[in-house]
Amino acid sequence: MKRVMIAAFLSVLSLSLCVFSSAMTVQETDRIILSMREIDSAIEAGNDETALQTSERFQVEWNGIHDRLCTVLQHDHLDALESAFPVLSHYIRKGEHMLASAECKRVITMTEHIERTERVTLENIF
Repeated sequence: MKRVMIAAFLSVLSLSLCVFSSAMTVQETDRIILSMREIDSAIEAGNDETALQTSERFQVEWNGIHDRLCTVLQHDHLDALESAFPVLSHYIRKGEHMLASAECKRVITMTEHIERTERVTLENIF
């Protein structure tokens, strides 16, 4: 009987951790996507100063996001994202609007991919 109770407890604990990590991943990736869309909108509107300020503010926020996400995600996903943010600020500073917009869209695509692959579904579990 004790083994059954321990197995049930461990199952509930595992499921709780999966749900928690999934919720945290969605929350943090949504923050990334919203920031990138905000930067992209500012670039398309021709407001380079706002885009640059938002990009630099996001780089500061990224440290906290990275710390939380690296507890539940593979570092390969995060390394690809992390390398994009300094490049984005550089493109904005240099007035490379098309490249900066493309970098925002690339980050959004990578982030959406992370969200899809980290969902708690039977397909992802097995």
